[in-house]
Amino acid sequence: MARSAVLYGQTIAPSLFYVGSSYNGTTWVGDAGPTLALAGTGAAPTIVDAPTEAVAAEDAGVLCNYGAGKYFSSSPDTTAGDVTTEDMIFELWLKSGPNALDFAIGKRGTTTQGWMLYSASTSAKLSLKYSATTVVSSWSIAAATWTHLVVGVDRSSSTGVYCAKDGVLQGTSFDPTALTTLTSSTATFVGAVNSSGPSCASSIALAAMWKANGWLDASDKPALAAWALDRYNTAIGV
Repeated sequence: MARSAVLYGQTIAPSLFYVGSSYNGTTWVGDAGPTLALAGTGAAPTIVDAPTEAVAAEDAGVLCNYGAGKYFSSSPDTTAGDVTTEDMIFELWLKSGPNALDFAIGKRGTTTQGWMLYSASTSAKLSLKYSATTVVSSWSIAAATWTHLVVGVDRSSSTGVYCAKDGVLQGTSFDPTALTTLTSSTATFVGAVNSSGPSCASSIALAAMWKANGWLDASDKPALAAWALDRYNTAIGV
């Protein structure tokens, strides 16, 4: 699967790109972004077989069992994934767990500024926070089912947060224009919201992020969906 995003007339290299097969039981080496180290206490997340539709040749996921304790952190790196005024795309292959707050990947705390992607059993959510303003975007997903999500964030549009699920554009969009900056001094975490945990109960086969100023165009949402569908079809071998 291609690492760079060729979309809206630009080619953007990823800021973060992690596939499940790159986790070796101790560290998770990204194709882009810092190596993620295990943190916290308790058992480490396990490597799980993912179905063909979960990134094909990179056919492995990371299962972060709730209560297992350990999660992944980019610490001491706090710059990768940091966002100020850029537009963003997030990509996630996720099999959601049963918990109300299953944190997949993020760069913020539960109450602090930044961004995070998480699931809540039958929904996938992107939470963006600037100062006292929080925008939570949510889309329905099937519980305990591998789902491919691509979320675009056009910072200049009142309908600028939009999503393609399994390559299909979702009808609901959200307004990020009040979010002046999303910069955060925290590390990037996978499988937890921050160093306090908790670890999630979802399986993650891929987590990636791209960013660039003035990049996306929410008036042409089908372009994002077409790119997402191409990646989905490539992964499942269509």
